[in-house]
Amino acid sequence: MENWDMKFVRDNEKMKTREKEDANRDKKQEAIKSEKLRYKNADEIYE
Repeated sequence: MENWDMKFVRDNEKMKTREKEDANRDKKQEAIKSEKLRYKNADEIYE
């Protein structure tokens, strides 16, 4: 029974780190999108 509990704890920790990685990835993607929009808008203004 103890082995199962340890496996569950390890799997749960993996899920938590995955959630953090996903959140960081989402922040990076959002930053990239905003930068692209900013440069696109700047190009339209100066054309």
